[in-house]
This record gives sequence, C-alpha cells and structure tokens, in this order.
Amino acid sequence: MAQVRCRIPMLELGTGRKFSVVGTADTGPHAQAEAEKKLVLTCGTLNGNATISTVATLNAAPNAGTQYSDAVLVLVKGDVKRPVPLQNIATSYRLAGSEGLINTADADIIAFAAAWYDGSGAAGYSPSGGRFVK
Repeated sequence: MAQVRCRIPMLELGTGRKFSVVGTADTGPHAQAEAEKKLVLTCGTLNGNATISTVATLNAAPNAGTQYSDAVLVLVKGDVKRPVPLQNIATSYRLAGSEGLINTADADIIAFAAAWYDGSGAAGYSPSGGRFVK
C-alpha cells in the first residue's frame, strides 16, 4: 500500500532549530489528520505551509506550552504494540506525580493514537504507555 506523508515545518522554541511534524497514512486526508493530532501535542512555531502533494490548510495549531521534551508513546491495537517517537511534546502531558511518564488518559493523547496509521494503513490504536526521554 502506498504511503502518503503530510509534513508540517516547525521551529523549536528558543533555539529556532528546524524540525517537522509528520503524519503518514494511506491517503492525504488521513496523513493530515494524523499530523494535526500530533501538532496539538507539539510545542513550537509554524515555519511555512504544511505539504502533502499540495499545500494543505491546517485545522489545528501548535501547543501553546513553552516547556517541552521528546517522548516515546506506545500505541496498542489488539496484540500489536508500536512505539512512536514524538519531538518537542508539551510537558503538560506528563502524568502527575510520575518520573516522566505520559498521561495516556489525556484526550489529546487518545485523539492522536486513534488518528495514527501504521505502515499497513490500519488506524484505531490506543495509548498504552509512554515516557519523556530528555
């Protein structure tokens, strides 16, 4: 199955380092939906237009937080577990009282997991765990 990517160019807060929020799926709308759910979790400044094969109009905005870290979110569907690396995720998604765990009950985390597509075009994952890595 052909994969379509939606790339949203970003600048890291404070440093200006360029990075991208990317969604990958079987169709342009699915890739954009995944990228937008990830964008809601991500701190940074937009740096141009989102692209699929053409310029995409975004229906989401970056997270307004100023504290962020990279993370790995573990998504699960049935017996399949997929680790998904995430860049510059707002630390407000940290599970209260934990040493860097992600709050997998947060609505934004759940929405991202549901919109995420694996390499075979399947969606509908749920978050099962995760940790900030820096």
